[in-house]
Amino acid sequence: MGSVTGTRRAQLSLSFLARANRRLGRVPDTGCASEGALYVPTRFRSTPFLGRPVTTPGRRNLNLAHRRRNADNPGMTRRHALLALLVLLGLFAAIQLLSRWLQPAPTAPQPAFVASAPALVDPRAPSAGPANAAVTIILFSDYACPACRALHPDLRSVLANHPDVRIVYRDWPVFGAASRQAARLAIASTHQNRHAAFDDALMRSPGLTEPALRAAATQAGVDWPRLQTDLATHATEIDALLADTDLHARALGFVGTPMLLVGPYLVTGRVPAARLETLIAEVRKLK
Repeated sequence: MGSVTGTRRAQLSLSFLARANRRLGRVPDTGCASEGALYVPTRFRSTPFLGRPVTTPGRRNLNLAHRRRNADNPGMTRRHALLALLVLLGLFAAIQLLSRWLQPAPTAPQPAFVASAPALVDPRAPSAGPANAAVTIILFSDYACPACRALHPDLRSVLANHPDVRIVYRDWPVFGAASRQAARLAIASTHQNRHAAFDDALMRSPGLTEPALRAAATQAGVDWPRLQTDLATHATEIDALLADTDLHARALGFVGTPMLLVGPYLVTGRVPAARLETLIAEVRKLK
């Protein structure tokens, strides 16, 4: 016999391994009855065979099995599942936007109607505007209340633009001792006819300490020594007025400041200027 070439030697080796694997039952089970399935050790998997690299039959048969399984049981791939999820999310977002667009515009809440509002106009309480005003605003406020301070410029604008509007100040000092002292001084300033100016200065004051109160009084043109005298002289009346205001506020269920009664309409918190104008116009219609 002549010499055996490298290719022929590889053929003989693979043929020998095939017979040995069949005898030992080492033909891999790939899930498909592929004729000629061959278990090839790792070191032979790249051996040239007739000019082509030897492939692993097990791997080839396994890929064929996957293809057959996908053909028999078609399903969504990961890409299809992701695309479907994105479509669903986009549809959900579009429905939400459409529902918001179709919703009617929110309307301002209707104010409560307080029939007993006229009884809250106490002659002892400071006021601004004519006594026979067409519209009366009753204000429950505190000089330390940030919302009251924010509302203050709008109320001054109302008085400036509507000569037939009156504001009755029911001081309700709920922020502590400093607020109470500022309220007592503000009420006492009515005896100098300086309440409007002093009220404005207190609302703009950076604090309610005694130096700040004195500075506000000076800014408003209030005589500080006389203010102290009036406060001492009318202390009982002033404290009784504050007690009555607290009683009315609690009876109406108030829990904070500011609270306003625009005519018989009760509104809570800082009311926008446009809302105040609307309420004033509504009260005029009741006359």
